[in-house]
Amino acid sequence: LHRYSIAQLLTYGKDVVDIACGEGYGSNIIAATANTVTGIDISAETITYAKHKYHRQNLKYIQGSATAIPLADECCDVVISFET
Repeated sequence: LHRYSIAQLLTYGKDVVDIACGEGYGSNIIAATANTVTGIDISAETITYAKHKYHRQNLKYIQGSATAIPLADECCDVVISFET
């Protein structure tokens, strides 16, 4: 949890992509202060869990790989990735 608290300082008001977001708790923490957060994980099951567990207007989760990120180039200000 500490790493996400520190990351909040760098992501305040920004558009953030969280690669390998896992169950989504970190993306949810970042979304409390970021402009938008997109959590991406390769596991469809994990993304389904995150979508049901964490809800914010500025937070979304999508399935995708860290080696082929399913977003347009330059779509965000900051990319975070912990335990990838």
